[in-house]
Amino acid sequence: MADNGPIGVIEHARAVWGTGFAPKSVSAFLFSTTCVAIATLVRLALGHIAFESSAFASYYAATLIVSLLCGWHAAFAGATAGGFCAFALFIWPEIGTVGTEATAVTSLCLYGVSSIVIILAAESYRRLLAQVRAQENYRKLLSDEMAHRIKNTLTIAQTIVW
Repeated sequence: MADNGPIGVIEHARAVWGTGFAPKSVSAFLFSTTCVAIATLVRLALGHIAFESSAFASYYAATLIVSLLCGWHAAFAGATAGGFCAFALFIWPEIGTVGTEATAVTSLCLYGVSSIVIILAAESYRRLLAQVRAQENYRKLLSDEMAHRIKNTLTIAQTIVW
């Protein structure tokens, strides 16, 4: 990628959004780690509001984005890391002042189940999108072949007429 400043970065981001990262690649796991870090920073910026209920809020979006762009392996790793970060940074320190250990564990379990649902839904979407793209490429190949054969037939007909 040629570095064209912000425009180059935007174009690269659009390309990645359209194709995603190769599943199980180093770049997919680095992207996952970056999303978890951003989600943690967002949660830190929000401050300590509604401790158990919102501790995981920013991590849901990170899980969805990583699932769509990187596949389930990197998404599972990111969701797990996000769960640990949220629990260690935002829930565990508040146990006793706002909630019980049972409430904290319940919140963590709900986050885990929700993350699995997000990952499964996004993986289903990724597979459907791959099928649609493969069918589109096949149709284009058939269309190009048909156009080539029609052109050959027309050339033969013109030659006979001449």
